[in-house]
Amino acid sequence: MTDNTDYTILIGAEESLPPLTLGGSSSGSTVVANGKTGVKITLKGKGAERRVQISAAGSLFTIKSGVTLVLNENITLGGISNNSASLVRVDGGSLEMRENAKITGNTASSSSGGGVFVSSSGTFTMNDSATVSGNTASSSSSFSSSSGGGVFVSSSGTFTMNDSATVSGNTASPSPSSSSSGGGVYVSSSGTFTMNDSATVSGNTASSSSSYSSSGGGVYSGGTFTMNDSATVSGNTASSSSYSSSYGGGGVYSSGTFTMNDSATVSGNTVSSSSSSSSYGGGVYVSSGTFTMNNSAIVSGNTVSSSYSYSYSYGGGVYVSSATFTMRGGTVYGSDGGANANKLVGSGTKQGVSLYDSTGNAKYGNGSYIFFGTLYTDATLTGHN
Repeated sequence: MTDNTDYTILIGAEESLPPLTLGGSSSGSTVVANGKTGVKITLKGKGAERRVQISAAGSLFTIKSGVTLVLNENITLGGISNNSASLVRVDGGSLEMRENAKITGNTASSSSGGGVFVSSSGTFTMNDSATVSGNTASSSSSFSSSSGGGVFVSSSGTFTMNDSATVSGNTASPSPSSSSSGGGVYVSSSGTFTMNDSATVSGNTASSSSSYSSSGGGVYSGGTFTMNDSATVSGNTASSSSYSSSYGGGGVYSSGTFTMNDSATVSGNTVSSSSSSSSYGGGVYVSSGTFTMNNSAIVSGNTVSSSYSYSYSYGGGVYVSSATFTMRGGTVYGSDGGANANKLVGSGTKQGVSLYDSTGNAKYGNGSYIFFGTLYTDATLTGHN
């Protein structure tokens, strides 16, 4: 291969490959485009969907700086259930998924990024109807958390979803003595995640069965997370079953900067606990960061619950802790979120806002619970779904 050249590889049958490194130089693995820059490699399935299956533990493709890998039409990358690494590692290079490309079926015991790991300065873009699904971030050792069942974005990494791209059915599932974060997507501090058009994060799970928390069933972000257009985070779950706190964010947990624009939607997400600990933020949990809703953005139909008689559930729609929630537009619809889910402002501050409970009384709103935080809004919160 030569510098500044595009290559297209047609896959005409099912393939089984060992871990490959694209670009850079590395001992102990097969290196393609060694030391080259400006190289684009496009994989396309010929005539029908073609599966490229990893044949040994490791990342099927590790993409170094100077190389772009494009997964185009009819290409599926398949993982294994006992892998030690993400199926694709974007290590300073770029990964682009187009058409109906898929990354699926990988369980990574490395604990971060079951499907894709985006390292510092790496770039991952999903277009068209591309899908990352059915992957798991797990941990083989005690006290090691699991993050990003589908995609893990490290500091200074960038992940963008366009068109009708989907991250779905992924799981962050830790060892018995640890926490889980970001069933679908995990974004580290200084990382960036943007959803455009009708992109969707749905049906993902962050779960814990020990005395540790599960946060962000769909998305956990400590960096910058922006939803534009009609992007949707829906049907995700953060759950715990044994004396742990589902700190919450069934849809989104954010400790960084989270912005919803246009008609972006967070809906139908769930936080649940079957232990003695409390649950928070069925739709969104904001901790020590900022959450801004603009235009016609909607948080609706989310649920927070606990089945234990001495525990509580807070914020069916939004829970804000030591953070700032700004509504310049949009709507937060409440839910029947449990014993104390119908309190909008606890120890926080409200400014210029109309608050309603589920019966329409101007006192509470079971959509949001704000604890040592501040709410600024020109919009209306309602307790009605």
